[in-house]
This record gives sequence, C-alpha cells and structure tokens, in this order.
Amino acid sequence: MTADTGPAPEPGASVLVAGAGPVGLTAALVLARAGVAVTVLEAGTSLAAESRASTFHPPTLEMLAELGVVDGLLARGLVARTFQYRDRHSGPVAELDLALLRADTPYPYRVQCEQSKLTPLLLRALTGLPHTRVAFGARVRGVRQDGHGVTAELADGRTVRGGHLLAADGAHSAVRQALGVAFAGMTYPERFLVASLDEDLTAHLPDLAPIAYVLDPDEWLVLLRTPDHWRVLLPTAEGVPDDVELARLPDRLARLRTDAGAGASAPWRVAHASLYRVHQRVAAAFRYGRVLLCGDAAHVNNPLGGMGMNSGIHDAVLLGTALAAVVHGEPGAEAALDRAAADRRACALTYVGAQAHRNWERLRARDPRLRAEVVADLRATAADPARARRALLRSSMIASLRPVSRPADRPTRGETVADPDLDPVQHDDRELIRRHNPARSTDLVGTVPVAGPDEVGRAVTAAGAAARAWAAEPVERRASALRHAARVLEERAPAAAVLLARESGKPLADCEGEIAFSAVVLRWYADAAAPLLADRHTDDARGRLTVRRRPYGPVAALTPWNAPVILTVLKLAPALVAGNALLVKPSPLAPLAVDALLRAVASCFPPGLLHTLHGHEETAAALVGHRGVYKVAFTGGERAARAVGALAAAALTPTTMELGGNDPAVLLDDADLGDEAMDRLVTAALATAGQVCMAVKRLYVPRSAHDRCVAALTAAADRVVRLGDPLRPGVTVGPVITAGSAERLAALTADAVRRGARAVPLGEVCPDTDLAAGHFVRPLLLTGVAEDAPVVREEQFGPLLPVLAYDGEDEVVARANAGELGLGASVWSADEDRAFALARRLDAGFCFVNTHNRTGMSLRAPFGGVKRSGHGREYGPEGLEEYVQPCVVHAPAAFRAGGGGMAPGAYPVPG
Repeated sequence: MTADTGPAPEPGASVLVAGAGPVGLTAALVLARAGVAVTVLEAGTSLAAESRASTFHPPTLEMLAELGVVDGLLARGLVARTFQYRDRHSGPVAELDLALLRADTPYPYRVQCEQSKLTPLLLRALTGLPHTRVAFGARVRGVRQDGHGVTAELADGRTVRGGHLLAADGAHSAVRQALGVAFAGMTYPERFLVASLDEDLTAHLPDLAPIAYVLDPDEWLVLLRTPDHWRVLLPTAEGVPDDVELARLPDRLARLRTDAGAGASAPWRVAHASLYRVHQRVAAAFRYGRVLLCGDAAHVNNPLGGMGMNSGIHDAVLLGTALAAVVHGEPGAEAALDRAAADRRACALTYVGAQAHRNWERLRARDPRLRAEVVADLRATAADPARARRALLRSSMIASLRPVSRPADRPTRGETVADPDLDPVQHDDRELIRRHNPARSTDLVGTVPVAGPDEVGRAVTAAGAAARAWAAEPVERRASALRHAARVLEERAPAAAVLLARESGKPLADCEGEIAFSAVVLRWYADAAAPLLADRHTDDARGRLTVRRRPYGPVAALTPWNAPVILTVLKLAPALVAGNALLVKPSPLAPLAVDALLRAVASCFPPGLLHTLHGHEETAAALVGHRGVYKVAFTGGERAARAVGALAAAALTPTTMELGGNDPAVLLDDADLGDEAMDRLVTAALATAGQVCMAVKRLYVPRSAHDRCVAALTAAADRVVRLGDPLRPGVTVGPVITAGSAERLAALTADAVRRGARAVPLGEVCPDTDLAAGHFVRPLLLTGVAEDAPVVREEQFGPLLPVLAYDGEDEVVARANAGELGLGASVWSADEDRAFALARRLDAGFCFVNTHNRTGMSLRAPFGGVKRSGHGREYGPEGLEEYVQPCVVHAPAAFRAGGGGMAPGAYPVPG
C-alpha cells in the first residue's frame, strides 16, 4: 500500500472509496483483505483528528477483531461494562450490566475511544496489502458512471477511474449530491453542545457509571467517559448565537456540582467544546448502479446511544463483503449486493433511527405521568435479568445484525431482525409463518411462531382473569393506558412503518399514515370513553332505573392484512377502554408490524390483558370456538367470515363483522371533473393497489360525459399514480399481496377484454422497477365493460377500475344496488342536497359525498355494511357499544316504599 498527498489517478483500481474516516477505511480494509484493488480518496491532507464518535458496541468490536485491529483499539480505549440512567436530582434510576451478553458476544462491553484513534489503526492495517492506495488532498466533488465503471471527479480537476465507488464522505456527501439522491428526514429542534472536560466527574458523582443518560424535563444530558476526558452532551435551544451558548457553558456545567449537592468551586476545565445541529435522515437508496453509499453519506441520526459510527462500520463490512463478491464475479453476487444495500437501508430506518429517536424521547419527557412510566420501566428492566438482556441486545446493536432466540445461538452476520426496537421473539421449535416481501418475493422479511390450540387455551384463561380485574378499574385508568399506548405507538412508528411496507407492499407514506392515525384512534376512544360508558340513572314517578354497560370479558379479534395496524386498533381501543381483554389473531399475510406493535403496547396494560396469537385456520378455530371467548370481532372476506360465524354460533358467541364491498361511485351530470376531484377519485380507487374494502370498485358516469371522465381520470392517474417498490420515495402504488392475487386480477382483466372491454394503463412505472421481481399489477381503467362481467359483479380487490356509462338516475341506482354486497358507495355532485337524496337510495352502510375511501371517514361516524357486507359497526360511539352489553337494575314505582303495588302477573304500565 502507498499513502501520499497527491490525487494522481489510479485507472486500474477496482474500487474507489471516497473518505478516509472509520467507515471508508474499514470498507477499504475489507475489500483489500478480499483481494480487491482499492484507492481511497480523502479530502483532508491527513487523517481527521477531531473528537467525534467515541462509543464502540460489541458487534463492531467483533468486526474489528476479524480485521485485526481490535487489540490496538482496546489498548487505546476504556472498557465500559455498565451504563446507567439517572435522574438529574435524585441520582441513579437503573444500571445495566453488559456482562449479561457474555453468551451472545465475546465482547460483552462497550469501548469508549475517540474514532480518531481507530483510523490510524485501520490505515496501518492496509500497509503491505497489495494494490491499495490512500490519496490525501483528493476531494471528490462529482461522479459519473457508465456500464463499465465509475469516474470520480476531484476538486482540482483530475479524475480517477474505478469499477465501483463506495461513498463514505460524510453527511454532506458530494457523491450523494452528485447523484441527486434524496436525503429525507428531520432536523431536531435542539442543537447539541458537546464539551470535553479535563475533570474527573466521579469525584463529584461517586456513583456515576462510565456512560450515563440523565433524565430531566428542563435540561437532560449525557455523560460519557473516554480515556482522555469526560464528555458532556447538552441540548441547546434554537435561535441562540453560538458565542452566547458557549459563554454560558460554565454556568450550565456548574449545575453538575449543585445537582450532586456540592457547593460552588473553581470552574470546570473545558478542553474543547462545539455546537452542532442534529438530523435524522436516510438516503432514498444505498446503491445506485456502481455506487454505494454508507455511513453518514447514507444515513445520519442523533448521537444518543452511540449508533451512528457503529452502523456505518457495519455498512462498510457488509457492503464491502458483498461488493468484493461482485468484483470477483461470483454467481448471484449482484443480487446479493442489492439485498445487502436494501437491508442496510432498512436497518437505518427501522433500527438505528428508531432506537436513537426513542432514546431522545425518553430523556426529554416532560409530562410527569410519562416520566414516571419511563422511570418505572427502566427500573423493572434493570431488575429482571431476562428483560435486561433483551434491552441490551437492542442497545448494543446485536439485535440489528442477527436474530436472537437463545443466548447460545450465534447466527451468521448480516441477517436483520423484523423489529429490533422490540423484544426478540422466542420462537423455540414451533412452526413458523414466514413472510416475504411482495415487492421482492425472494426477500424474507421476518417470521412469527404459530400458536397451537394449547397456547390459545392458555391465553384465553389468562385473558379471563385479567379482564375481571381490568373491568373493575376506573374508566379514567383505562383511558390513561390507551393514551400511553398511543405514545408508544408513535415512538415505534418509524420502524413499524418500514416493516409494514416490506411485508404488505403498501407504500411507506401510507404505512406511516396508518400508524399515525392509529394513535389518533387510541386517543379518541380514551377521550370519549367516560361519557359513553357512564351509567344512566333515572329516578322518577315510574320508578328507579340504572342502565350500566358491562364489558364482555375476553374478546377475539381476527384482523386482515390490507390495513393490519388500524384495523387492529379499531378493535383494541374500544374493547380495552370498555374493560375487556383482547386476543388478536393477525393475518398470516401481514403479521410482523402488528406483532411488533402489540408487543410494545402490551406493556401499557396489566399482564394477561392483551395477547397476540399467530396462525392459520386451526389457530382461528381454536380461538373463535373457545368457550372462554365471549365476543368475536372479525374483518375479512366472505369465505373466512362464514367459517368464523359458524364456529361462533356453535358457542353462542356474538360477533361483529366488517366484510367486503363492491363499492360503486356515482358521478352525476354536474360532478366536478377538475384536477383535485379526479386526483381524489383515482386515489380512492387505487390506494393500497385497490386492496381496500371501501375502495371505489365500480365507477358510474353519465353517458354524455363518459369520454371526458375517462380523459380526466387518465390525466389524474398521470399525476398521482407511481407503481414501484413501496420503500422508494414517490411511489403511490405497490404490488398486490400474493402471486395468486396477481394471477386472479390478470384473469379478470383478460375476461373483460374478451368481452369487448378496453384496458387503459394508468400512471407510470418508476424507473428501475423490476416488475417481475414481485407481485406487481399495472393499474388499469377498463372501459366498455359488460355489466355481467366478473370484474364488475365481483369485488376485484386490485388496481382495476371499470368505468360504466348510465342514462338516468333510476337506472344507475338499480345497477349500483345489484349484488349482495353493501359496504360503501359515493355520490359526486355540485349539488349537495341532490347527492344526499341519491345516497339515501343506495344500499350501502356508509355513503360518501364528493369523496370516497379514507378521505371520507370520520371518527364520529359509525362504519359498517349492509346486506352481505357484515353487521355491527366500527368508529364512533357505536364502535364502543359493540364491546359492552347494557345491563339494568330496575325498581318499579309500584314496589317502592309508598307504592300502590300491582296485580301478580300484570303487564307493565306504558311510559
């Protein structure tokens, strides 16, 4: 290897690496050890000496050991075997010992050491390896690529050519910007001030661990010990000039002494201090042809938990290893590199960003009740070794790299858990449901264990005991638990949304919206519960009457795959706030996000109150038919509904059923065909690739306006329909759920065309989308369709929209009401009274006006179907009433003190 300060080209290099920080040099070392020629291009004239990241987690130490540099790091660093959470005024709250991970890793500790002490070790390790070069003063300012390689354009005008380029050039990556890669995310409201102190903080805080997260509603902070300094991280308000903040640093630091009960003394000795803004952002993709992004060039997050540099090193090792296989021409290596890049991006979204953001939320909690819950949770975790180990698996990042089922397991590196922000599932030896990504059908997203009949029975028994105690709690206590669950849901939302997109194929923005709305539903029922559940008392001349609302007890909820989170929460919120227990059986087609979120929110409720039971028909039958279940709530299709209804009837268990719909949308002759209305209509038909019970399934338009409507709809689709991978920014339509669904929709389309229909493609396919890799169905407008065609008569449940011409209102009402389903419908007209009048004639449980699907929903409006589309209601007060039974205590006036009595066997007096 050679190292120099000149940016001379290296045309023969197989891989260029932009950046000689810890991530870039790690990638270079991985590639060089695999026999790949490497040129590292570093903008600086030497290795950076700034004090930046300083925490190394166990899996990072394992990787550095494989690269031969961990011993040098250990010699220069400080081993931290514990870390603690503290209250700023009362002291330690909880302390976690990483020795609990000794069966999971050979390095059951953190190492505190500035990253500037690692980079010389990595650079030295490159010495002697053939065909490697580090060029200092070689700032990359642009990049071009073609089918044969990549050209890096340097700031001095020179160029360097290689087969691939791995960009590790930091958060302001010139490579990422040159490629035009979106870097979406958020900026935190505070800046972070980091001060390095030439002080021994343990002299003032003798019970201080080497790493301490200090909770305080007014000024939280983090204390980190390194070999040379104690580092203090403080949040700093926006809008205050840097010099003002740095000037008041001594006063802020002085509070550390007063917090510890010490008096005033000499000012702290500050070695250096800096202020910086904190962002949480992830690149739209980590691979662009021959260019890979990793480290801060690909993702940035807040520093709480010390995950940013570690995750970047993991990127470097995993992507570097996969890239080496591509360079060597190994079979399947290109696809493996694609998967590795996608998995690292998913990890950045679902693990690193979510965990770091959760740490921030925990430290800054201001609500006294929430702070008490955080402290109680931390103490309970520290007190329980099994729970503490699970927490440590997350905070140490072990769970981000491999599934963890038993301490003895040491799976291969590079596998990503479904939701590492939550406890790993103990799968044991049970049958597993394996869920693959419908956008990339070879991509295994995750697994859940199947619950057998015995497990179902145990869960029902536990739910019965928990329900009795829960029903006795005041409604205000139950409502408070729902609000806590809403906060937990919001904390887990970033990770869960990505997981939901991967397992269901729904665009990420839709998944984020679904989870956010679920939190709204929890709060709505928490606020509405007290007046709706209050006893009703009457005491008048006719007697004394009390009507109370009694919960059922254990309730079974069977939920579908198309909107699994919200359709679970629409049962969970009213059921639990009413005083019931809930046993949820998610669909095996989308079990992962629901499982992760339910396990998270279960901690908000007493043990045994909320259960998740995965499985197929046998699990559902065991649950619905159990004599200890007193209510069944089901959302799904007709075939499953008949089976559920039969089992429930055999046990005399009441049901609520929200089933399918073949929703008509009727455009009257004065309907608005403008862009906004048509965009809304197209989205109402094609959201979730048309796989929504209340999506527009049939569109009736006046014959005289047929061609104008088709043109307006096609133009709207050009604006709002983008078919592609659901994790890709800008995608609005993803794949359908299974290959069978795609085949069924293809058959419906072919049948319609054989009958004389014309299929009009809608929208566009995002560039570089491999439609053959997943279950993609191109959205279509079908014109000239026969009324008796299956695509009209049946619920298509896909991105197909038949447009049907009509001649008069009586005719269109008759055609819209044909069939056995009656879930939703819509009427579009400039005359609202006319629309309402026609809506009354439609056989639909919910009729929208000038909109359709979710934009027309309201939490105050009950939702459900008529005819064969189900019975019972969700949303609104009626949604809560589904989970209680009115019970009466009555003393007729005739038999109260002073009453005149009644003849035996007499009927009640009217009134």
